[in-house]
Amino acid sequence: MKLTYLYAMAVLLLLTACQGTTQQEGQELSANRQDVSSSEEEQTAAGDDNDHFQPLISEFIPEVSLLIEQLIEYPTQLQDADELLQKVSVPENARLSRAAALACRLHFALAQQNKSQALVYQKALQSHVESMQLDFLRPIAGASIESTSIDSLLILSRRSLSLETAQQFLLNHYRSAYPASRYVLSMWLEQLYLSCLVFEAHPKPSTKKLLAEQKIYLGNLMMYLSFFDRDKQLQQLQKEFEKLMQGFEPITITYDYQHPTTEIQGNVLVVKQNDIMSFRMPEESILQIKEETERLRNYLLQKP
Repeated sequence: MKLTYLYAMAVLLLLTACQGTTQQEGQELSANRQDVSSSEEEQTAAGDDNDHFQPLISEFIPEVSLLIEQLIEYPTQLQDADELLQKVSVPENARLSRAAALACRLHFALAQQNKSQALVYQKALQSHVESMQLDFLRPIAGASIESTSIDSLLILSRRSLSLETAQQFLLNHYRSAYPASRYVLSMWLEQLYLSCLVFEAHPKPSTKKLLAEQKIYLGNLMMYLSFFDRDKQLQQLQKEFEKLMQGFEPITITYDYQHPTTEIQGNVLVVKQNDIMSFRMPEESILQIKEETERLRNYLLQKP
């Protein structure tokens, strides 16, 4: 009897130990599954971040305000740009392109100290700013042009034309690279269109050089668009811009690198780059660039 009791106790203890081990293993397995699940979630989140990686287009071209202000050395009469001022029904993305073009025209008018023309573009721009909630354009869209000095207006306009500010706002608003990229591309294209108009009226070397330099920026923009190989809308834009690139292909640009020099300006040591740029730009290229720029510009002002 005593042996039977001891045997029963031994079996009970063994079963209890096995059950404890099974529970512990189950807890460890559950913990391991949670770890794996957390790891997979982290990897998925990282993958999503990579999928939504969007380089800033502002890293590929300089501020448009700086490009526009190079044009005022040889002023030309601003055209009214009727296609921008008419109240036509166009898709939202086309309205973004129109807002970009109007902001460029407004800045150009201010740079030329033409307040009456600036008022025309500002009034047209205001409707886009309000209806589309384009907060980054509000400073210049809401400024009192008649009672504010030109210098102050230009400061507000430069801030409104900030490519980085515009793209960051549009990325947050639309959660898509296409509207943001389209807006910035439209702004650069309007500057190129203005350059063509100025050169047509004043075919001076400095304006011709500015046109030639756009080949570098266009190459950068094409590289930017190539990052979005899974975005059909951006790939379509790339195809459209490839047609413009063909006009720039005959242009050759070379640099003669010189040693930089330094000079003291105030209490600041400034390094000056003395590289000399030279270029060859056939006349037929200028005509082709102007035609393609106008075609592509009008495409963006109308198409979705």
